[in-house]
Amino acid sequence: MSRMKPSLVIWGAAGHGRVVADAARTSAQFDLRGFIDDNPALHGSTVHDLPVWAGLDALTQLPPPPHTQIIIAVGHNATRWQLAQRVLAAGWPLATVIHPRAVLARDVMPGAGTFLAAGAVVNPGCRVGACVIINTLAGVDHDCTLADAVHIAPGAHLAGNVSIGTQTLVGLGAVVREGIRIGAGCTIAAAAAVVADLPDNVLALGVPARIRKGDG
Repeated sequence: MSRMKPSLVIWGAAGHGRVVADAARTSAQFDLRGFIDDNPALHGSTVHDLPVWAGLDALTQLPPPPHTQIIIAVGHNATRWQLAQRVLAAGWPLATVIHPRAVLARDVMPGAGTFLAAGAVVNPGCRVGACVIINTLAGVDHDCTLADAVHIAPGAHLAGNVSIGTQTLVGLGAVVREGIRIGAGCTIAAAAAVVADLPDNVLALGVPARIRKGDG
């Protein structure tokens, strides 16, 4: 007897939500049921031929947990983490969605609610927390540590043994040298090259990346 696929609801019906939906459908691991979104203008509409609901209360018609899972498809790290806590507090499990054209080393177990987009690569020895986004064509080399709610943006690359603190964004096309430690709550600007450790809650930009004074 074949095992029934878990139902999947995506919180966030904007661009990133559509990317997650496409990955979920392509993976064929879930029965994709619909979206939740906080934008009232979307309520009652359809995205990718799926309904958009106003909140968790709309899920009463779906199979109960753990047969229905939710992934937070919101790019902003702090918001994604806060929504994940609401979902967990309401008793719904978080889904992990991995595009079939992502490469995930066999010894890496991503945390709940994490998303790997098409072309993402995560090499052996890495530790990947909950609600992480490793976006399109992003690369995470061996023995890196990504804390909860990190976002590695499209085309960004981490060399080996890099550590990224919780809720940090590594921006579009940025690169991080091997062995670097980046704190929590940081923003690494697009196309930056990080070659030195960074403390918590800073904005770093440029080549080499430097902290912008007055930010963070």
